[in-house]
Amino acid sequence: FGSSIHSTRVPWQAPNLVLHVAMASADMGHRWSSMLVAVAVAAASLFLQGCNGMEGISATIEAATRLGSSEDKVAKSGENQASSKSSATSFRLVKEGIPLSVGSWFGGPRLLVDVEPQSLQGEWFPKQRMVLDSGSSTLAFCNKQFISNAQYQSSEYISCNLYNPGGDFTGYWGPFVKGPVKAGNVTLNQAAYSIMTQEKNMPCTQGLDGIFGIAFRQLDVAYLAADENQMTLGEEKFTCPQQPAGVVPPPLVQHLRMEDNQQIGIFWSGQQGEGQGRLYLGSAAMENDHYSQQYALAAHLGEQGWYDISVESITVGGE
Repeated sequence: FGSSIHSTRVPWQAPNLVLHVAMASADMGHRWSSMLVAVAVAAASLFLQGCNGMEGISATIEAATRLGSSEDKVAKSGENQASSKSSATSFRLVKEGIPLSVGSWFGGPRLLVDVEPQSLQGEWFPKQRMVLDSGSSTLAFCNKQFISNAQYQSSEYISCNLYNPGGDFTGYWGPFVKGPVKAGNVTLNQAAYSIMTQEKNMPCTQGLDGIFGIAFRQLDVAYLAADENQMTLGEEKFTCPQQPAGVVPPPLVQHLRMEDNQQIGIFWSGQQGEGQGRLYLGSAAMENDHYSQQYALAAHLGEQGWYDISVESITVGGE
């Protein structure tokens, strides 16, 4: 963004969730429009297709309680011990925020977060570098081997997501499961996530290992595994089943629902590289070194799936 960089802190408020964003901007005159595009792409990199039928979905698949009707791959005693230990660790470290890195993918800068699922032996797998996406809601890993060697509860549901409407399509499908994952320094013991069995142009190459959607549950759509024969994947076509079975609570939002303070804070320095951002949860969204009430602005934030805001006016050239 050039040599003139400063920080802008913008809080987006909603009835049940406040999003505080700290992003770098630049005073670059004629390059202002291109900078806005870069910032927007980094903060909301992908948008889901095929969500027009969401209003008709009345059933909700509660991943925290109902995923696991099929084979249970979690050893209960080990789960309870891990839960107690990781909860204490998460409470101690959450104030520091989840470290974020910034890299390039699909034509622009992306916020990246390291996520680790747990193995059947109770060990954490090597860090999986995921694209942090505010335009979708599913946590999905590229590594198919997790189907056989990760610790989770299986289900009768699958995830099928299509992204980037109007451009080169990208998408995947794979089973929905529930199990422990670690995002940075925070452990999510009952996270609903998917493992890609088929994918097209997803962030599964060049050091990337999947996608971590942090939007609301309306976009975390589940389909019956029995409908898998309705899906098609080809060079020019990728389709999901026509009728969703319901929606699954996204891991991050599910975690926030258990917090007294349901806030998200995203900081980005404006630079690319390791540790150039932070994801703050709960009260840490406002209690960190990057947030300043002096620069806080209020905006209405919708909760219909995406982090959408109401634009009241646009000024161009003083008009």
